[in-house]
Amino acid sequence: MKLIRYLTHIKTSDRLPPLPRGYSTEFEMRQVADDEATLMKISAIRSPQNVDTLKRRHGAQNARELIDVLPRKHRPRRGPRLLQLIRRIFGIAPYDPMRRIYFKHRKR
Repeated sequence: MKLIRYLTHIKTSDRLPPLPRGYSTEFEMRQVADDEATLMKISAIRSPQNVDTLKRRHGAQNARELIDVLPRKHRPRRGPRLLQLIRRIFGIAPYDPMRRIYFKHRKR
């Protein structure tokens, strides 16, 4: 009986609904500095406390220095992936899995 209870036990933290992103900490957005607000917009940082943590971790004095230190987010390239998808749709991809299956099962 204990084994069944152990395996089916759900923690209280798992029963609670997850908080939406950005609502887990409470702060007044009007009191956040402009540099910190910019940093929060361009990255995954969701609170001023996280900005302070990153400042200490990277040795930056202010948010402007931290923006220069953090790696840039690159936009994903969609052209080559779209071209591969189009080729796969029309069956002209160099590594078309259906071609391999066809040659494997064709009658000789």
